[in-house]
Amino acid sequence: MAARPWITPQNVRDYTDIEAIKTRTDEKLKIDIAMAERYIIDYTRNDFTDIKYASGIPGDVMNAELLLAEAFAKRAISGAKQADALIKTGLKSETYDEYSYSVSEGAASFDVESQILAALLDAYVLAPDKGSIRMRLRKL
Repeated sequence: MAARPWITPQNVRDYTDIEAIKTRTDEKLKIDIAMAERYIIDYTRNDFTDIKYASGIPGDVMNAELLLAEAFAKRAISGAKQADALIKTGLKSETYDEYSYSVSEGAASFDVESQILAALLDAYVLAPDKGSIRMRLRKL
């Protein structure tokens, strides 16, 4: 069984090219990593505690976690609340004094990432447990 967390804040810093993520505190990166792990566990229905993962987490899963942790950190840094507010209100652009930004219609934050994550994680998805019923009868 591989110990959690599967990656460290330093792994995220080494991977990213975004300076704001490199300077992010360990506590905040740990939260981003925890959210990434939770997403992976929910997506695959696999917590990787099986004996076959005793030697470690597969590389594809760790790569997916790096991508997700970076995406969560980037979302937190970029002020996604403002962009989400624009999408909800239907506005395509907004201007404040000398600062302006725009949101394209139908923009999805994890669109490309979700396709990449599916390619990395689909091999580790466990089939849903169908369960079974066992009935024992005895003579009265």
